[in-house]
Amino acid sequence: MQLDPDATPRHQILAELYQLSGPESYDKAVNEYRHLIKVTQDFGQMAVYMKTLRGLFMAMQQYDRAWCVGAAMAFLRKADAEEQQFFEQYKPKGFVRAKARLTEDQWKNIYHADEDRVVSHIFATVSQAVAGARAKEHKDWGLKRKDRRDVATDQLLFSKVFNYVNQVLGVPQPELYLRPESPGELDLANAREKAHLIPSFVVGSSLLQGRPEKDLAYVVGKRLTFMRPDHFVRWPTVVPTVAELKVVFLAALKLVHPKLEVKADVQQPVGQYLDLLKRTVPPQALEQLGAVVQRFVAGKGEADIHKWSNAVDMTATRAGFLICNDLDVAARLVQSEPVSIGVADPKDKIRDLLLWSISEEYFLVREHLGLVIGQG
Repeated sequence: MQLDPDATPRHQILAELYQLSGPESYDKAVNEYRHLIKVTQDFGQMAVYMKTLRGLFMAMQQYDRAWCVGAAMAFLRKADAEEQQFFEQYKPKGFVRAKARLTEDQWKNIYHADEDRVVSHIFATVSQAVAGARAKEHKDWGLKRKDRRDVATDQLLFSKVFNYVNQVLGVPQPELYLRPESPGELDLANAREKAHLIPSFVVGSSLLQGRPEKDLAYVVGKRLTFMRPDHFVRWPTVVPTVAELKVVFLAALKLVHPKLEVKADVQQPVGQYLDLLKRTVPPQALEQLGAVVQRFVAGKGEADIHKWSNAVDMTATRAGFLICNDLDVAARLVQSEPVSIGVADPKDKIRDLLLWSISEEYFLVREHLGLVIGQG
C-alpha cells in the first residue's frame, strides 16, 4: 500500500482484512471503506461500500454515524428495508435547531480540501478594502435604512430563521431588507454609509412565500457563509469575476512584495488595485498580510484562484446542508442553483455533500452542534 497508495484493489483487500480481524481493527476498516467510497465513481458500487461501512458503525454502537451513512444510502435509493426503516425512525420530523455555535476550530471541519487556507487568509485581510471600492450608498441600492428589519425581534419566519442561522454560524451579521415585490432569493447589497461598510441582504419574493424552514435554513446558511471575511470577496457585488479575483490576489501580494512580477496583460488592473490597497488597508491588517504572504511565498508560491473559488462554493454548500440537516433538501436546492464560472457544478456539489455527510469531520460538527440522533 505504501508503494502504490492509489491501488484500489489493495485498498479493498485491506478493508476486508481489517474487518475480518475483529472490533479492534474496525476503525482502520472504516478509513479504508471511506477511501473506496471516495474513489468510486459508480453510485451502485459506492452503496455496496456504504452498506459495509454502516454495518461497522452499528457493530461499534456508533448509531448516529450509522444513521448518517443510512441517510446517504436512502438518498441514493440504495437502502434495504431494514436500513430504510432505521433511517426513517430517527429522521427528524421537522427543522432541528442546533444547541451550540460553530467555533473557528469547527469551521476547519467544514472547509473543502481545495479551499487553500493561505489564499483565504490573504483575501480576508484585504476584503474590507476591496468591498469599499465598489460599495454604494443605501439609496443607490434602492434601500432606506429605516426599512431594515430588526431580526432579533421580528416575528416573520424568514427573520427568525435568518437570526438563528447567523447565531449558529457566528459570521458578521448583515442588515436585512425585504422586497416581497421583487423576484429572486437573497442578494448582497454592498452598501456603505459615509466611509463605513454596511453589507445588506435583500430578500426577494421566492423566500418570503410559503417556503419551509429547512429550505430557508439552507439558503441563508449558504449565503451567510460568504459573509466570513475569508469568503467575502466571492460576492459578485464585491468582486464580479474570477478573473478580477486573480487581479485582487496579485495586488495583495505586491502590496507586501513590491518586486513581484506580474504578466503584462494584467499589469494595469493590478496596479489600480495596488493603489487602492495602499490607501485603504490599515497598518494592522498590513502586518497580518505580510505574515500570510510570507507563508505563501515560502510554500509553493502558486495559487489556483478558480479552484479556490469553486471550493469556497463547496464549503458554503456544506454549511447550508449542515444547517438544514437534510440531504434531500440540500441536493434539491443545489440543483436549482445557477451555474457560472467560479461556481462548482451541481453534480460535483451533490457528490461532495454525500462524501462529507459520512466523513469524520461532519460527524464531529454534528456532535458539537448537538444534532446527533437520540438526543432530546
